[in-house]
Amino acid sequence: MPSAPGPDPTLSEKQHENSATSPEPDTMRVAEVAVVGPNGQTKHEFIRTACGAEPVQTGDLTYGCLQINEQLAVHLYGLKKIEEKNPSWELIAKKLLGYIVLFDWDDVPAIEVVKSTVDAISLRHRIPIIIAANVKHPPTSIPVQLAAEKFDLAEQSKLTFCNVSDEHSSRNILVTLIDCVLYALK
Repeated sequence: MPSAPGPDPTLSEKQHENSATSPEPDTMRVAEVAVVGPNGQTKHEFIRTACGAEPVQTGDLTYGCLQINEQLAVHLYGLKKIEEKNPSWELIAKKLLGYIVLFDWDDVPAIEVVKSTVDAISLRHRIPIIIAANVKHPPTSIPVQLAAEKFDLAEQSKLTFCNVSDEHSSRNILVTLIDCVLYALK
């Protein structure tokens, strides 16, 4: 019976370690991000703008892909709601880079939905959450409901503003999420 191949004798010990943990040059790396919130149109527009292409819409899911380079892509999953008791969703959630929770700044009733969504995520996972208030123009006041709410955020999470129709603004939300992921590594 032939024996299993051993370590390549031409590689140093350090090279063996790196070859076990480093991707091959043609290996694609994928970062997965969940985009949630009360308004489906806002999520769709965010994914379309951030990815630079029309997203795929299938039932409860909006999907878009932002190709960073030949080896890295960001997959954005726009979800109608967080599935609390779905085992498949729990497996997917463990692989996520983080969550983006979008809401329209002028939709005051959405604040309660956002709070319950953030609470549901925070209770189950210690993962970066970006709460992004979609605004067309810079806000001039803070809605009373938002000022009164207390979001229980992980320290690697943030509340920020964006304009989902603006490519730079939408992509800045992704940069903010990555900053939060890097902060969590410290």
